[in-house]
Amino acid sequence: MIEGVKVWFRDSEMLDIPYINNQEYSASRAAKILGKYSIKWLTQLALRCNRIGLEWPKRVEQEWIAPLEEWKRIVQDETLRSWMTKK
Repeated sequence: MIEGVKVWFRDSEMLDIPYINNQEYSASRAAKILGKYSIKWLTQLALRCNRIGLEWPKRVEQEWIAPLEEWKRIVQDETLRSWMTKK
């Protein structure tokens, strides 16, 4: 069963977001921790991961959630970074 945890979201507003373990981070939190990536870029990469069927990140309410190690792997993946749309 997925438990809930209170996390900081946007303007210091507390929301209940379910999690599997306490090592998972939202795209916005991962962007702050990793430092050199924007929230919008991590969200775009998360959408690309979802389109090709990868396990992480997972969509929870309005957030993309994944362990920090997965966020690091996602931002270093050349195939996700050099995504081409089909015409």
